[in-house]
Formats: sequence, C-alpha cells, structure tokens
Amino acid sequence: MQRKLLTYLVIIALALLCALNYQLFIFPNRFAPAGFNGICTMIQYVFHINVGYMSLLINIPLALLVLAKVGKAFAARSIVFVVAFSLALILLQRVDLSRFAYETANGTSKILGPLVAGVINGASYSILARCGANSGGMDFVAAGVHKKHPEMGFFWIIF
Repeated sequence: MQRKLLTYLVIIALALLCALNYQLFIFPNRFAPAGFNGICTMIQYVFHINVGYMSLLINIPLALLVLAKVGKAFAARSIVFVVAFSLALILLQRVDLSRFAYETANGTSKILGPLVAGVINGASYSILARCGANSGGMDFVAAGVHKKHPEMGFFWIIF
C-alpha cells in the first residue's frame, strides 16, 4: 500500500514539474512540444484557450478507452498524471512566474529554452514510464495500438 501511494505521489510531482516546465520554458519562448499537448499549445498561442482545459478535453475520452481496452491500473496512473498536469497548468497561468521564466529578448529562444524543456520533459516521462503510467495524448493511442498489436513496441509506436 505504501509503494502504491509513493507511486501516485511521484506521478503527481512529475505532473507538477511538467506544468512548471511549460510555464518557465515553453510558453515564454513560444514553441510547442511534441504530441497532443504540443498541438494544444499552438492552439493556445492563436486562440488563447488554456492548454490545461484542452488537455483534459482530449485526454479524458482517450483515458476511458484505455481503461476499457488496456488496463485499469495503467489508465488510472496515467489519468492521475493528466489531471494533475492539467489542473497545475490552469492554476499556474494565474500566477506571475515571469521573474523565474527563461525568455530571450525577442521572446523566442531557439536553443536553450527548447533544450531545457526537452530535458525536463524527457526525464519526467522516463520516470513516469517506470511508474507504469504515461502522459496521455499519443501515449494513450500508442497503448491501444500496442494492446491490439503486441508485436509493435509501445515506444516505437510513439516514435
């Protein structure tokens, strides 16, 4: 029971770290990460709709499909990440973090911002995978495809 609780606490901490990463490196430098959240980020730049809301809108139906087709434990851990990440994004956009954000003079870091954001997201996602969860979006799609076609590796499908 303690191990299960610790796993969920790690997943929530990773979600908070990823949301903070978006606020400090991704949004100030106006680039988009990969996957569905990257598409949501581009939509936010154009239409000013919070990524947190769009992430929930996309991931809840996908999580329900994964719950039905792949497995309860995997889906539950993943949806905890998605909900914590989305809520953190929604709340953090109401906090002025501009003093801490990395932003270049023209507001479009082409190297350091994306590099740091990629390292943080990559490390977070690898720990998340070790916890038996994923970050939602295309990972949910890949989990469904992998379940139907186990000969195709999960990470190869994401790639």
